[in-house]
Amino acid sequence: MALDGHTYERQAIESWFGAHGTISPVTGARMESRLLVPNHALRAIIRMAGGSLGGLSLAAAQANDVPRGVLDFVFEAVGGRSLVCSMQVCTKWREVAESEQLWCWMLETEFEPHDFTAAKEGTLSYRECYAARATELLQKRRAQNRTEASTGGMRLLRNS
Repeated sequence: MALDGHTYERQAIESWFGAHGTISPVTGARMESRLLVPNHALRAIIRMAGGSLGGLSLAAAQANDVPRGVLDFVFEAVGGRSLVCSMQVCTKWREVAESEQLWCWMLETEFEPHDFTAAKEGTLSYRECYAARATELLQKRRAQNRTEASTGGMRLLRNS
């Protein structure tokens, strides 16, 4: 895991750092260093879900080596935002993460049923519906933060 909080395949992120410095491939923000820390939680989830990876040791395994069933299990355990980030890891992960079933699951676990009526009616895909709802929530949070910032802070009092 890099300092941007996202998990990458070590070889891929080291290659990225070589080409782009300490810019995060997900957020585009500059990280303070190239420090990489093993993601023990993800490793434990993969071990629980899949045991061994066809005779490969987990340390030697690459992202493409993770079986589809394990990816499904892991992707259901993470939130939609992490699912989007995982799509950047490799082609296989992107293909698995593009599954409408996963996006349906994300909508059902993170939003109210009325929030994804358009997906149920077929107007939008589940992934598009998730993106629209997540964007709406982000905009609401930003507006709320701006409101709180403009009403908070120090107030000057005049002596009469």
